[in-house]
Amino acid sequence: MTAAASGPEKERVEFIGVMFRLTALIVDQLLILLLASLLGAALFAGQLQALQELENPQDIDPREVQLLVQTFFVVVLVPLHVLWHVFGWGLAGATPGDWLLSSRVVAFADGGRPGVGRSLLRYLSAWPSALLCGIGFFMLLRNPYRRAWYDRLSGTAVIGDDSLRAPSPQELELDHFNIHRPPWIHG
Repeated sequence: MTAAASGPEKERVEFIGVMFRLTALIVDQLLILLLASLLGAALFAGQLQALQELENPQDIDPREVQLLVQTFFVVVLVPLHVLWHVFGWGLAGATPGDWLLSSRVVAFADGGRPGVGRSLLRYLSAWPSALLCGIGFFMLLRNPYRRAWYDRLSGTAVIGDDSLRAPSPQELELDHFNIHRPPWIHG
């Protein structure tokens, strides 16, 4: 869905939908897993080497392996996942998956980069959207700006990369829907 902005440039802004977002997410997850595997192998090389040197595989203590896996998740995978998305969106406006698909995350109010705080809110509010049977994502299908629940909550939108800025609701004459910001933010 594209929407025409009024103004001197009359540029067209493309709001990115479900399939492009899903593809970008899959690309990002694969890259994160690859990087996490490399980091995990480097950080836990000693423990992995000790496990491989055991002559009898039955000598492996399952609790030791479980602790190693849990440590990997807490020390490597979770922080990498958070940093990847929050700083990718907040500082660059896109993760590598977004860049690959020529899309970027913008602050809905002005079309600029969302910043780290807004990106953290976006990241944290995306988890309930995903964990509740994806209900927050279905808003993409019915919203004229293709904004999911976490986009509305964080004040962001996903647009095509060739777009210079997202139009304001006033420019699109959709202000009466009051969908440009969460209801508890005034101003």
